[in-house]
Amino acid sequence: MTTIENYHYNRFPDLSIKYKMPVSREQYLFDSVNIKTAIDSLIALNNRKYGGADVLYGTIDTIIYSQTGNKIFVSLLKNSDKIL
Repeated sequence: MTTIENYHYNRFPDLSIKYKMPVSREQYLFDSVNIKTAIDSLIALNNRKYGGADVLYGTIDTIIYSQTGNKIFVSLLKNSDKIL
């Protein structure tokens, strides 16, 4: 590899904020609690439907709002007791 290619692959990602947060801190905390409750309910329903505790718990990894704040994208991690 040339020096330029090494620089390209070894650079840090740009995680700077591209736009101002479209919701208040209180709205973010409210959404976080509601999302966590929904995830826990979904896991409990899934475990009950298929029997056993296949999924132990879920964790919110990332909450991303649209620029207007009316849409939310949630990245979720699930901890399972089964090895896939």
